[in-house]
Amino acid sequence: MKFAKFPWMAVALFCAGCSTSKPPPAPPGASFAEFDRRAQAGETLSVVFYGGALTWGANSSDPSKTSFRALLENYLRERYPRTRFRFLNAAIGGGSKLGMFRLKRDVLAHHPDLVFLDFTLDDNPDGVDRETLTSYERLLIELIQADIPVMQVFFGFKRDFGTNWKPLLPVRLRDHLEMARLYRTGVGNAAYPTQSFLADGKHDVDEIWPFDHTYPNDIGHQIIFESLRDGLEEAIRQKRICSTPLFPVFADHYTMTTQIYLSELPLPEGWDRAESFSKPPAGVANPWLREVVVCDAGDQNEVQPLQLAFTG
Repeated sequence: MKFAKFPWMAVALFCAGCSTSKPPPAPPGASFAEFDRRAQAGETLSVVFYGGALTWGANSSDPSKTSFRALLENYLRERYPRTRFRFLNAAIGGGSKLGMFRLKRDVLAHHPDLVFLDFTLDDNPDGVDRETLTSYERLLIELIQADIPVMQVFFGFKRDFGTNWKPLLPVRLRDHLEMARLYRTGVGNAAYPTQSFLADGKHDVDEIWPFDHTYPNDIGHQIIFESLRDGLEEAIRQKRICSTPLFPVFADHYTMTTQIYLSELPLPEGWDRAESFSKPPAGVANPWLREVVVCDAGDQNEVQPLQLAFTG
């Protein structure tokens, strides 16, 4: 009698109980095993190296050959000889705060199948401010929600190694490692292998950092490469799938980012558009600077101030 009052309910229950069709399988998401399967099958794949000067190859003898990025490119070609790789060098200094604003243009627009994320050095391994941690986490969220497996690149400064070594690692590096665990990313942690290289008493930190305290030479880039290679192979063996936790670790901020180019806005009196004189370093696929705006600062009577209002 109850079903007679609601015939549509009876039909719905009947269909639900008798259906034999299976729902389509869920997409693999940010799966390292899926990347490996497609590479083994010889598909055309895109790999983006997303970071700062370390990713570009700072202090390596030849960034196109001896940087950790170049070594990884060679490794992937050798591991998957049937695959046609498209490698994109999206390396620009500025850390994850600037990285948030160029994520869509420099990474997501190229539909990568794998991303190497390197902003730990640029964000300062010893840093503790929450805003920078939040911007780094926002990059992880955006990449993983786009179904892209992520390999995180971890290293340290010269002052963190040798006699100054502390196994607990700098605080920001620890935070990034914790995010790697919660987001199930791949990890290339070169900190411990670097200290092992130095701990045998035959080497010192000047052999890895002969030029400055920040970026290593070819020895350091080789150690970073080996750490990333081993971390990628481990993620593939474990069939790891990157995922976002129910709640962000630090804060669910920066959910919207907008680039504003002054050259695309109406300009006040005295201002004009011009080409930038800054040229990107060789091998950088995505220069940050585009058209700029200029004025004659000496003519104060003619030049009106630039005013930009925003909410953020």
